[in-house]
Amino acid sequence: MKLNASTFIQALIVVLLVAIWSTGILTILNYYTLPTQKTSLQLRQNRSLTELIEATPLLESTFSTTNKWQQVPGYTTWNNFYPQYKYYSFGYKKVLAYRLSNDRDTSTSIFQLGYTIPNQALYIQSSGHPMRYTGKAHAIGNVSIPSTGFKGAYIESKSPLYPNFIQQGKVSNSRAEFPSSVQRLLDDSFVLTSPNTSSLNLGNTPRHLHQSFSGKTLFVEITGNNWPALDTLSGNIILWASDSITVPSSIVLDKVIIQAPSITVTKRCTLEGVQLIAQKKLLLHEGTILNYPSMLVLQGKGSECIIEKSCFINGDIVAFAGENVSDKQKPYLLINNDVTISGTLVCDGFLDNRGTINGSTYCSHTIVETISGLYGNHIMDGTFDRGSISPFQLSSLPFNEKPSILSWLD
Repeated sequence: MKLNASTFIQALIVVLLVAIWSTGILTILNYYTLPTQKTSLQLRQNRSLTELIEATPLLESTFSTTNKWQQVPGYTTWNNFYPQYKYYSFGYKKVLAYRLSNDRDTSTSIFQLGYTIPNQALYIQSSGHPMRYTGKAHAIGNVSIPSTGFKGAYIESKSPLYPNFIQQGKVSNSRAEFPSSVQRLLDDSFVLTSPNTSSLNLGNTPRHLHQSFSGKTLFVEITGNNWPALDTLSGNIILWASDSITVPSSIVLDKVIIQAPSITVTKRCTLEGVQLIAQKKLLLHEGTILNYPSMLVLQGKGSECIIEKSCFINGDIVAFAGENVSDKQKPYLLINNDVTISGTLVCDGFLDNRGTINGSTYCSHTIVETISGLYGNHIMDGTFDRGSISPFQLSSLPFNEKPSILSWLD
């Protein structure tokens, strides 16, 4: 069969159109389904970084505190990359950064370390005086208390709701000092970060400011409680004042440090994983929410922390005044009714707990202050419950030397 010229040309055009159409489809498929060379390298780096993190023993003895990149112990190379780390403190939190690099690219992961919460509902230092409890006060979990034990008391028309203060758990005698793991934590006291001279002027910044933990810490001075006109402040940022700071509910604060002699948090304010560090006074007004993993740090002689009713804190609380301090100079911590704390609390001072602490509590003294008087070695309405906290929740406080990854920062 013979084909004329027009038929042949038409067939050729059809073949060409089909070839062009097929090439276009394949190009589109390749573009959306196959990674580019750079993306493929990044994926391989990220996978190698995850494998390195899983392979490295997360032990404090493995790493040296450093703000400079160091070679990961035991690894000269890893999957043809150079592995490095930085281990440092951001406020009261421990931060570990890993970096894999070669001649072409770099991949970094930064995360906060966390520690297993002790299997202890309550530890009260032994003072040689009998302990008293009243109202709804009780403990669930392992308890270490003075050998004098607990007896019921009658305060402000209240009598004990429970026949025994300790509802469940093992009971042991406490000592006149904290356990070594807790004492080590207090001896390694946090040194306040001195703001540098290049505090950031936020006059012309965008409404949402985030500082990566892979960069330098930004210092933002709050003067006269005049906050910048921003919607969000997050990441590697320290907000500080030389006198006092009042935290408003109008700004979203995420992972930042707030540092001042006196800090007040306004009503119904919600903060995300922040650290509040004060030397004189911490005041959390009614309805404040501090989401995990937040921290309250009260550090100073004669200091006080007051947490008003209906507050929720998911994280850790530390109150101490330092070494060689008399009892009169130790901090005072008041937790009001309807307050829930989920985490760990260490108070080297006087604890007046009327709320609920789900987790682990260590304190040197308990106290109840009412309009009729001051009652030492008393607990009124306070609940200490080790069993109601998630077994997967970690503390920012280094109770042991084998940390885990608590949260990813960058």
